Amino acid sequence: MNNTRFDYEYIRDTDSSGWREEWLNLLDGRWIVLDNELVEDASAKIFKLGFSVDEVAGEIGHSGYTPRQIEWFQSQPDRYTLVGDAYVQVAGWAEAKALADAAEAAEKEAFEQRVLEIVAAREEAGLKQYTVAQAQTYINNKLNAASTVAQTKEALREILLKMVPYLL
Repeated sequence: MNNTRFDYEYIRDTDSSGWREEWLNLLDGRWIVLDNELVEDASAKIFKLGFSVDEVAGEIGHSGYTPRQIEWFQSQPDRYTLVGDAYVQVAGWAEAKALADAAEAAEKEAFEQRVLEIVAAREEAGLKQYTVAQAQTYINNKLNAASTVAQTKEALREILLKMVPYLL
């Protein structure tokens, strides 16, 4: 295991098998996701060992993106696109994301409000509690009746609206 700068220099100097991959891992290991952004971690191993990015990249002949960066960009095709040799943020992405987040928050709030209304109605009406077996039968019947994705989504919505209050 390479725990010191000396260890890394030794495997490089002795041309040990896999030394380039170990050094590339140093480069790659400096990236973390923070607040939905890929950022360089100042406390990463590469820096703790006293290496610079240019030094390690130069030793292994690496230029461009590391595997972690590529994985990050490719995991977000709505946000980044490859133009030539560089990943660039899609124009309007931030605005679209903000709108999608706001819509999701509103939908979540509406659902939570509906559940609260159902709970209040249940308490007011003095509804009986269902057994686990009754709940399982209801859920199975609803899901078995659905034959398309849209019907399944609707069945799940109905199940949640009906059953959640009894589980709260």
